[in-house]
Amino acid sequence: MQNGLCWHTAAKDLFMADVSGVSALSVYGVLDRLEPLRKGLVARDPAFKKELETFQARVKSIKSVEDLFKDYRVLKTILEAYGLETEIDKAGFVKNLLTGNPTDKKALIQRVNDPRYVELTADIRLYSGLNDLKSADFAKKVETRLKQIRTEKSLDEQSPGIRAAMRFKAEAARVKTAYDILGNPVLREVILTATGLPKAIAYQSVESQARVIESRVKISKFSDPAYVDKLAKQFLVNHDRVENAQNNLLLQLFNVGGLFA
Repeated sequence: MQNGLCWHTAAKDLFMADVSGVSALSVYGVLDRLEPLRKGLVARDPAFKKELETFQARVKSIKSVEDLFKDYRVLKTILEAYGLETEIDKAGFVKNLLTGNPTDKKALIQRVNDPRYVELTADIRLYSGLNDLKSADFAKKVETRLKQIRTEKSLDEQSPGIRAAMRFKAEAARVKTAYDILGNPVLREVILTATGLPKAIAYQSVESQARVIESRVKISKFSDPAYVDKLAKQFLVNHDRVENAQNNLLLQLFNVGGLFA
C-alpha cells in the first residue's frame, strides 16, 4: 500500500507541475504552490540522487586544489550549484578567483563584481585548504543549491523567462548599486527587459550604463518585496511579448512558403 501511495503522490505531483505551454507570467503567479512540487520531483529523480552520490565520492578522493580543477565532473557540479555553469571552460580564471583570500586587497575576487563568485569563494575557502570542500556542510549547500537550480531550469524549459524572474526575486535584496546589476548577467537581463532598455547600451561605458539604470529603477527599494515583485512581473510581461512576437514571425515566414496553405 505504501508503494502505491508513493506512486500516486509522484504521479499527482507530475501532473500538477506540468506547465508546458503556460506563459511565464502565469507560472510566476502560482510559484508558491508549483515550486515545491517541482522541487520534490527533482529530489526524487534517481539520476539526480546518483549524481550527488558520485559528487560526494569523488570529492573524498581529491588531495589538492590541482586535483579539483582536473576533475571536470566535480567542478561542473559545484559551478552549476552556484549558477556559474557557463564558466566551466574558464578553469584557470576560476582557480585564480577561488584560491584568492577575500581579505587580500590584491586578490582577483576583489576585482570581480559578481555575488555568485563572492559567495562560492566564501563557502569553499580554497585559500585555506580543502577542509571546507570536503565538509558535510558544503556538500549540503551544493545539494540544496543544485536542487533549486534544476527546479528553475526545468520550469524554464516549459515557460522560458521564469528562471530569470526567480533568480531576480531571490537575489534582488543583495543589490546595493547599479554595478551589482551590471555584474550579474541574470539581473542585468531582467532589468533591461523590464525597463525596455536595449541591450545595445552595453556599448556605452560602464558608468553610463549605471546612470541609465539608476534613472529607470529605484535601487533603494530592491529590499521591498512588493517592488521586486512588480519588476519581476514587468520583466515577464515584456519577455512574453517578445517571445510571442518572435513565434508569430516564424509562423508568418513558414506560411509564406505555403506550408499551411
